[in-house]
Amino acid sequence: MPTLFVLVSDGKYSRKGMENPEAEIERFGENARRHGAKILLVDAEKSSIFSMGTARKLADRLGAVYMPIDDIREDAMRETLNTVFRI
Repeated sequence: MPTLFVLVSDGKYSRKGMENPEAEIERFGENARRHGAKILLVDAEKSSIFSMGTARKLADRLGAVYMPIDDIREDAMRETLNTVFRI
């Protein structure tokens, strides 16, 4: 069974201590895929009219499967995990 990274994030990050966070994020995603790992990004940002969509963009940069935190129910999680492992 492949390694699964489950990241819970609102997609925002602090640049503190990082010279180029975008490059580090992409490097993590590339390394994970190269080693056969899968990534699931759970969007912790509350849905609202002011949502910025940054977690979805982060998931895209990582090559991760995206799931809003509001969708975490047993049936939705099972379907999402099946999708992750088919990729």
